[in-house]
Amino acid sequence: MSGLEALSVACNIMQVISFAHETISFCKSIYQGQYPDDHIKQNAASLSALSAELQAHYESTKPQTSQHKQLVDVAKQCNIAARALEEEVKFLISNHAKGHLVQTLRTAVKTNWRRGRLERLEKSLRNYQHTMESCLLARVCKKTDAIELQQRQGFEQLDKDIQLFVSKYASGYTTLVDLVKTELVSVRENTTKETLRITQLKVDSDTQTWTRKQRDQLLQSLRFPAMNERKNNLSKSHERTFQWVFYTPEDDCHAKYTQWDNFSDWLKSDSDIYWISGKPGSGKSTLMRYIIENPLTKAALEIWGTTPKILSHFLWKPGSKMQNNIKGLLFSILHQALLFDTDVLDSVLATFNSLPSKESYTDWAINELRDICFTVLSRHSSALCIFTDGLDEVCEEDGQLDLLEVVNGWRSLSNVKVCVASRREPLLQYNLCKHQQLRLQDLTRNDMWEYVHSQVKPYVIKGRIPCDNEQRIVKTLVDKAEGVFLWVHLAARSLIRGLERGDTMKEVHQRLDEMPNELSKLYSDMWARMNADTKLYRETAASYFNLVIASQDFPYTGTGVNPLKLFLFMATIERNVQDTFINTRTTMDATSLQLPCDKIRNTIQARSAGLLEIVKVQDNFAKLRDPAHHNLLSYVKTKIQFIHRTAYDFLTDTEEGRQI
Repeated sequence: MSGLEALSVACNIMQVISFAHETISFCKSIYQGQYPDDHIKQNAASLSALSAELQAHYESTKPQTSQHKQLVDVAKQCNIAARALEEEVKFLISNHAKGHLVQTLRTAVKTNWRRGRLERLEKSLRNYQHTMESCLLARVCKKTDAIELQQRQGFEQLDKDIQLFVSKYASGYTTLVDLVKTELVSVRENTTKETLRITQLKVDSDTQTWTRKQRDQLLQSLRFPAMNERKNNLSKSHERTFQWVFYTPEDDCHAKYTQWDNFSDWLKSDSDIYWISGKPGSGKSTLMRYIIENPLTKAALEIWGTTPKILSHFLWKPGSKMQNNIKGLLFSILHQALLFDTDVLDSVLATFNSLPSKESYTDWAINELRDICFTVLSRHSSALCIFTDGLDEVCEEDGQLDLLEVVNGWRSLSNVKVCVASRREPLLQYNLCKHQQLRLQDLTRNDMWEYVHSQVKPYVIKGRIPCDNEQRIVKTLVDKAEGVFLWVHLAARSLIRGLERGDTMKEVHQRLDEMPNELSKLYSDMWARMNADTKLYRETAASYFNLVIASQDFPYTGTGVNPLKLFLFMATIERNVQDTFINTRTTMDATSLQLPCDKIRNTIQARSAGLLEIVKVQDNFAKLRDPAHHNLLSYVKTKIQFIHRTAYDFLTDTEEGRQI
């Protein structure tokens, strides 16, 4: 970062702080009874433009010193404050335009929270201003540097705001009031959100009565096999982890090292989208499930809207076609929305003539599904918060742009807000970076410490790990994880496996030192430790992996049974079972079938090096014709799958994985 770049960022920071202070003053005056006028709109427009400019500045520079890094950190914190203030102004202006402002401000809970947030933002901004004025500005650029910049050729071609800032700084001024002249900053045009319009059809509720059977038939047609499988199969978060997501950044003990938009405030506010991003395996899906199931989420949403309802869907790349496409997402959200509101259900049955004939998810066309989903959400009597996990896992046939179009359509509705989670892939980064957000790998160090400590502690108690080694082991694992929760889970499991096999402390530390930091390399290391020396083991595991990968393309049967249950997996692998049923056309008793099932279960766990897992699934269709085979039912209700999408990606996308 050059001297001019540093001063440009510093100038932007001071401008954002200046306009943010003015915006807070305008907001406070409105809460005291003054009506919004054009000044607050113009001020908010300038703040938004400056905030976008600041983000572009710090994202395009590479801090090379600790002072430059601190400058970028302050810039990020100012951007977070600016986004919160933009939401506040939109709330006040929108409610004023609708004629709801006075009534809204009388709502004590909502008003108290918003005033409290303004006070927190004002305090934070004053701290950032003090940091800039008291020390940081002088550390980043000396007065002599500013004088030198003034004398450079081309200085007159720089932006007027930068010229003023550098000139004042070169003259010895260091306070915000002297460095920033707000009247020189041009008011940028705000881009307005284009909202989708559909004709609302009013239906007299007395004209037609819909029977329970017709309602159930429509709801059933919106269900597809394993619709909730991904969410239900996610492990629950470890005890005492992720609790920080409901704290304010000021409360969090490591917040000063990170920048993230207050999630609890977002739930309470009128802001319509929040982005949870993170590295592969950092725990995004687990966090989403934690948020959805936590009662604090519903409590915060009650400040935002009337009788809020939470809808959710988890896209899953290694799953079936319906589990990773837009059609499956629409089915899931529409089904949940109609379950909550019988009036809307009756309304759409009356409005859309084709609906009473729907019997199965195969009866729906994607465009029809989009239209009806949008209609249902817009007519819903409740405020709706939609959590959508795995935007990066949508199938290539649909693509991320089409998925974002669906998300943007939802959040254009006044009663809907959306929380999305994904990896920071380029297209998603480009479209979502301007919204309120958090990066998960920056926030889970304490959680991982808690988790590793819980795994290691029993071996300290048993005397297998000396007390003076405990902290070193925990710290090494957490440091090497680099924010990837899955890595620390797999690494801790590998460490424990070694302890169970009798590893000495020297071998434990050697294992720790040799563990690679990246997930794909860790998978490769786990494979090497388990199977690399035995050709037969490698071939067995490879056949398992190929079968699970191939099963992604298997069609679901009409009953909704997933073809890759443990029993069918066994029947595909075991030649003697195939010979009995296919060649000799005879049968086998339950005991004879149970033995190969148990053998396959144990072999999968031993040979897959932890890349595959065996999970129980909810399957109401699973039945056995012969009551004598009842003991086999558990194998029909058990599924083989990859431990995580990253394991699937490792085997299909990397050279090492393809060689396996």
